[in-house]
Amino acid sequence: DAMRAHPQYSEVMGATGAYIAPLRGATLTGAEELFASRLARRIPGIRRSERAFVTYLNQARWSSLEAGYNAMKAQGASPEHLKLLGQFVDYASGRGKIPTSLEKFSPVLNATLFSPRLQAATLQLPRQIGRMLISGNPYMRKEAAKALVTFVGGGASILGLLNATGHKVETDPRSSDFAKIKIGATRLDIWRGYVQYARFAAQLLTGE
Repeated sequence: DAMRAHPQYSEVMGATGAYIAPLRGATLTGAEELFASRLARRIPGIRRSERAFVTYLNQARWSSLEAGYNAMKAQGASPEHLKLLGQFVDYASGRGKIPTSLEKFSPVLNATLFSPRLQAATLQLPRQIGRMLISGNPYMRKEAAKALVTFVGGGASILGLLNATGHKVETDPRSSDFAKIKIGATRLDIWRGYVQYARFAAQLLTGE
């Protein structure tokens, strides 16, 4: 309610076309994927957990959209650039686009594949960052470069530091432990799921 009451809410959402998840009355295709079940909401505590999750994610999206919109508007951004901003925020927060023909099957896909929109966003985000890097808007280029450097550079630095201090990091791209942090029997993946695609490609290329 507080976000919708913001004087710029309608303006920003209309210009960017970004997604804000509903808290009440959400259909299964409109809800956040991790909670795409009406039955689960009847379990004590689940509905409150869902509201906390959705509200936090909505606030993160709205903060990014508001800051980006005002900065880009001051630079005279085109409507196309503002739409790119909205798509970037959606993809970065795990709300990817799935083909229209598959929309009606979203609940089934979510139950069998685990968050198909998140998987789609993982694949769509690199292309989106590339489009932003070559866009004509200074703010957009800066934010895209910052996201890329932070993600790749930060992740590589963490793994390099751990490897240098005696914590083995697997470097074989064919291994299921590739680029993961190993602590005993625990594996930590800091790459948002990209490692799985890299490993799949490496196995195809090597035939191993």
